[in-house]
Amino acid sequence: MRGPTSPAIPPYYPVPEFDWRLKQPQRPPAPFFPPQARKEPKGVDEPDYLPVRRRRFPRRTRNARTTAVYNPEQLSRYNLPLIETADDLAARLGTSPGALTWLTWPEDAPSHYVSREIPKRSGGSRLICAPKPRTRAAQDWIMRHILRRLPVHDCAHGFVRGRSILTNAQAHVGKHIVVNLDLEDFFPSISFATVDGLFEWMGYSKDVAWHLAMLCTCRYGGRRYRRSLPQGAPTSPAIANAICWKLDRRLSALAAKSGFTYTRYADDLTLSGDGAFASGLAGTLVLIGKIIAEEGFRINGAKTRFMRRGERQEVTGLVVNDQAGLPRKELRNLRATLHNCLRRGPHAENREHDPLFRERLSGKIALVRMINPALGQKLLQTFDAIDWPH
Repeated sequence: MRGPTSPAIPPYYPVPEFDWRLKQPQRPPAPFFPPQARKEPKGVDEPDYLPVRRRRFPRRTRNARTTAVYNPEQLSRYNLPLIETADDLAARLGTSPGALTWLTWPEDAPSHYVSREIPKRSGGSRLICAPKPRTRAAQDWIMRHILRRLPVHDCAHGFVRGRSILTNAQAHVGKHIVVNLDLEDFFPSISFATVDGLFEWMGYSKDVAWHLAMLCTCRYGGRRYRRSLPQGAPTSPAIANAICWKLDRRLSALAAKSGFTYTRYADDLTLSGDGAFASGLAGTLVLIGKIIAEEGFRINGAKTRFMRRGERQEVTGLVVNDQAGLPRKELRNLRATLHNCLRRGPHAENREHDPLFRERLSGKIALVRMINPALGQKLLQTFDAIDWPH
């Protein structure tokens, strides 16, 4: 027992006091204990197979602003439609304000997209989110009246009228070295805040820009907590080109200063140059990686390729050693397929019973006609001579 002269030690919890209003004793909050310093560094007990903790994508400097006002002068700069309020946007889209609220509901319930996976040529699958009819109609209007009027950088060749994989590859014909870079998760890396900031930069108010960005983004895949550009929407390529305008401008300026050629087709970046460019390639790639990170993207190191003059140089599927053209193996296979279809019938060559076998052959011939019109015309004559089933 404690002696009479020992000081009284208060109990761990003070004695509860009776509250006559609640007719029951109320326990006070537990005493606060300051956090103890960790004896071991954080993460020391984590297994070795866990990935390194890092931000999924670098932070962009161009995000949505806290305040944005309607700016008709900025809109008139690119001849964009003057839309001041969300009700005006609904009227332009040919719908009611209530229907616009339903289309832009943040929880995506019910979902306005149909998702499916398609296999990649390099392995794995790609998640495609196709908009449903009402969302597709709104996106088509945004594409025709807003996004199509925005300027596109000269080095961007993807999803631009008058440009193609051929124009992208022709810029790198006959170079000493060709470097291919790929941007990791191109469309999913462009978030809702970036798209919202783009529409605010055009001159739209915060309310209108928010509705436009909600119509052009969705939650999908493993990032349902984060809205981003969907792969499959008609507005995603044009928005991506507009977002990448600053990236293209900076890399084009670096290319002009360093003496190499730069083009971009969607998420495929291609660099080419002479021997001087090859000798200083290591330092140039460091600068390029820094610029790409500052613009909010990340390079997919597994798809980076270096092709010198002595080997086959390929840009967006076309060989560019001497002139832009399809690989010889693909042309030989296409000729053999058409020849066998002409001799033995399409059923003998379509061993996998592909219902789109005829359409796939027609698309390959159209690609050959775009690159080599004379050869493509000969293949088209053979294709028309085949006895196709009706």
